[in-house]
Amino acid sequence: MSGRTAPFPPLPAPLELRLNVPAWRYPSRCAAGHGVGQLRIWSCRVADRLGHLAIVTECGIGATTTNSAEPIWGILRRSFMGPLVLLEHWPQAQSPDVGEHLDQVVVACGLETWRAIWPTPPTNPAHLEFEAWMAVHGRELLDTDENPATPFPWGPHCDHRRCDRMFCRRTGRAERPCHFQPLGCPLCTPREGPGLTVGAF
Repeated sequence: MSGRTAPFPPLPAPLELRLNVPAWRYPSRCAAGHGVGQLRIWSCRVADRLGHLAIVTECGIGATTTNSAEPIWGILRRSFMGPLVLLEHWPQAQSPDVGEHLDQVVVACGLETWRAIWPTPPTNPAHLEFEAWMAVHGRELLDTDENPATPFPWGPHCDHRRCDRMFCRRTGRAERPCHFQPLGCPLCTPREGPGLTVGAF
């Protein structure tokens, strides 16, 4: 992108909690190969378009969310249509030197770009905007720990033992694993076999 950074979408007002995965296993290109964080996703509107707001909270297991930003972004972009707002949340316990903080990340053309959302110094040009968003939405979002009111539409799945990993012999459709397996689908059960690894993304 010739040194240019991708534009940050504005911080949206959340609509409906769609997904809460307390121990989400995400892939990483770091030596650990993966990390674990809490994934929460809300529907939202960005510039009058239906999109999604995702918060990934660092849990201190495996590769960090920051070092895995590009794979995380890729999974979310492939899983959902429309604009994506991705926030990285570091609790105090995982960031004792800096303290609890919230950053926004965008990825474009393989380039990751971050900006601090909270806390920010008064000299930050967007300080008042970010403080207002945190007061109205941000703090409540970070404290969210319930399950969505509407169950997430995992699937479709195939439960027939003689079907292979990808295609159901009865329907002929690619139903295992489902489209949302990388988000932590509890119903997907990848099988062992030549070239297959249980739990692979």
